[in-house]
Amino acid sequence: MIKKLLTVTLITGLVAPIMITAVKADTYDDQIKSIDIQAKTTKEQLVELTDKIKENQTESKKLISDIKKKQEESDKLATRSLELEEKMEKREGVLIKQARALQTNGQDVNYVDFVLNSESVTDAIARVSVVSRLVSANREMFDTQKNDKKEVDTAATEMNKIMKIQRENIAKIETNAIDLKEQEATKEAVVAKLATEKTTIQSKKQAEIVRVAAEKADKAAKAASLAAEKQRAEVALAAKKAAESEKTNAIEDEKVEVALMPEVEKEAPTKTVAPPVESSKPSGQQNVKPETEQPSPPTGSGYIRPSSAPISSHYGPRSGLDSSGFHKGTDFGGAQGSPIYASKSGKVVLVQNDGAPVSGYGMATIIQHDDGNYTLYAHQSSQSVSVGQSVTQGQVIGGMGSTGQSTGTHLHFEIRTSLYGGIGNVLNPELFF
Repeated sequence: MIKKLLTVTLITGLVAPIMITAVKADTYDDQIKSIDIQAKTTKEQLVELTDKIKENQTESKKLISDIKKKQEESDKLATRSLELEEKMEKREGVLIKQARALQTNGQDVNYVDFVLNSESVTDAIARVSVVSRLVSANREMFDTQKNDKKEVDTAATEMNKIMKIQRENIAKIETNAIDLKEQEATKEAVVAKLATEKTTIQSKKQAEIVRVAAEKADKAAKAASLAAEKQRAEVALAAKKAAESEKTNAIEDEKVEVALMPEVEKEAPTKTVAPPVESSKPSGQQNVKPETEQPSPPTGSGYIRPSSAPISSHYGPRSGLDSSGFHKGTDFGGAQGSPIYASKSGKVVLVQNDGAPVSGYGMATIIQHDDGNYTLYAHQSSQSVSVGQSVTQGQVIGGMGSTGQSTGTHLHFEIRTSLYGGIGNVLNPELFF
């Protein structure tokens, strides 16, 4: 139940921040998308404004060109008017002089006197012709004067009208240009503002991603720590249960082992117990050349002695050296570095220095065999094999030593029915040689 609650808590703690982050990330993405749409629309409007400004500038140039042309025409008309006015002034001067000399009200009194005062008929006819031409010229001059004045006045009126329209158009274009420029500046400001907002939101989004990643990593680290703590607790609990089970089995099986010992002693062959071989070399030179004596040949059981050294302690009850008062294996006392042989062919399943399942045994090796048993070689000074390696019977797997809880150089050898051994799971090795 506790394990399930722990799992649910870990999953909830890790998933919740991710969901919240997804929501925040979506919100930021929606904001960025909205800004992009606004920016796109505003930029399109800017393009349209730019086109209108160009059109306005083109129209303005055209109007300015037309005004220049009209101004040139106006200048020509002004010059023409000046010329006509000069002619009119001259004509007017002539007419004024004639008016002083002649009647201008249509009466021919003076002209008649001019004719009557002729000295002869020929002179009279000549005078009549002169008067006729003079009257005709005056009338023609007056009509010309009148038409020229009308022409000047009409041209000036028309030119003023055209110039007024052109000036009004120019004013409209200039006003429109100012308005377009203001719109363009406003749109550009909007685009710049949107770009700033987008950058701000992107920065917030990135900061949120970094924060969530850090939070996720922290959650993962905590989860890993909890998992490791849980695993350590489970291992400790399993070890505690195994120790308690071994202790219980030891108490139950000790009576059986003790009760069977008389029968075992009867069946066991007589063995000579010899003390461990002491080296005559100084303590710094205790390593000796491996003995050349080969292990005993295999018997029907398939096991051989793991050492050529003599047995120094038998399997069975023993006081003072074992916590349970029972010796779970057979000891061979020999020189430091003496070769240790595989008692039976098999596969190496453990090579380590102390710790479960070889606590107190120092450097130890365990080999698993095809009959389901395991052989243990403890207190070694060196190890020549590795886990997973297949070994053959009689192969050297290490050297004799005194590592772990040991009182002297020797090999502690066990035949186990399980990897962890213990009373109830060990057999008397001497029955298998």
